Amino acid sequence: MRVTRADVARRAGVSPAVVSYVLNPGSRPVAAATRERVLAAVTELGYRPDAVAQSLRSGPTRSLGLLVPSLVNPFFAELSRSIESLAFERGYVLLVGSTEAAADRELRYVHSFADRRVDALIMVTSTSADALKAAGDTGVPVVTLDRTPNGSAVSSVITDGSAGIRAAIDHLTEHGHRRIGVLGGPDGLTVADERTAAWRTALSDAGLWEDDVCVRAAFSRRGGADGASVLLERGPMTALVTSSDVQAIGALDECIRRGLRVPQELSIVSFDDTEAASYAQPRLTAVQQPIEQMAEATMELVLQRIGAGETAASRHVLPTTLVVRDSTGPVRA
Repeated sequence: MRVTRADVARRAGVSPAVVSYVLNPGSRPVAAATRERVLAAVTELGYRPDAVAQSLRSGPTRSLGLLVPSLVNPFFAELSRSIESLAFERGYVLLVGSTEAAADRELRYVHSFADRRVDALIMVTSTSADALKAAGDTGVPVVTLDRTPNGSAVSSVITDGSAGIRAAIDHLTEHGHRRIGVLGGPDGLTVADERTAAWRTALSDAGLWEDDVCVRAAFSRRGGADGASVLLERGPMTALVTSSDVQAIGALDECIRRGLRVPQELSIVSFDDTEAASYAQPRLTAVQQPIEQMAEATMELVLQRIGAGETAASRHVLPTTLVVRDSTGPVRA
C-alpha cells in the first residue's frame, strides 16, 4: 500500500501542509526541529512524492527518461544519441541513466526519473521485471526498447534478429565453413538467450550444431576476448559468430594476440553493426540492427502514449540485415 503525505504527517505529529513545506524548500519556513521530525518520518515510512499528482498540477515537463544497460557499449551509445537527437527536435530534454544491467540500480533510476516528473520513460530493461512494474505503478508512460521481459504488457520496439542470424550462417556455409563457434551473451538475459537460441537453430538446421561450440560471455570487449579464447582452446574452427560488436572486437584482439589472421584463418561475424564494426581492422561483417529506425519508432510510440494517455500495448518488430565486409571469407586449406 502506498505511503501518503498524510501518513508522514501523522508520524511526525504535524499537518500535511507542513510536510509539503518541508519537501518543497522555499515555499514556507519551517522550524529546524520540525523539519528533522518530518524528514525522519519520510525515511522511516519510505515515502515518495506522487509524481503523477505533481504532473497533473504543474503540467508536462517536456522531459523524457532513457535507461540503458551501458554507455560504453557502442550499440547503446549510438541508440542513445539517436533518441536524444529526435527528442531535441521535438522540444524534449532527454535524461539518460546507465543501469550497468543491475536490477537495484535500474529500480532507483525509475524512481528518480518519476520524481523528476518525466513525461515518459524509455527502458532497455535488465533481467528483472521489478523496475518495469515500478515504472508502470508511477503512471508514467513506458516504452521498452531492444528487449522486453517475458509476459510484460507494455509497448515495445525490437528487431527480428533471427532472420539476420540465419543469413549470417548461410553466408558462412556458402563459403565452406563447417566448424563455427558461437559467442552468446550472458545467461538469463532475454535478448542474449534469444540470440543464442537463434544461432543454435540456424546451425542445427545446417547440421552443424555441437554443444561444445557455444560459450556465453558478457557483452563487453573482455567478454569477447575471453570467450573466443575458450572456444579456440576447444579445438579448430574456421568461423566465429558473436552476439554483439563489442564482443567481436574483443575476439579480434584475442586473434591478434594468438597471431591468428582474420579472415584467412578465422572468419568473424558480429551482431549490431555499429560504427565500430565498420572501423575495426578488418572491417566486420555484421548483422545490422537499424538503430535510427529503432529510435524513430520509439519516439513515435512515446509521443502517442504522451498524447493519448493509456493505450493498448503495441509491439514493433523491425528487420535486420547482413552487411558483408572484410572479416569473412572462404575456408582455406
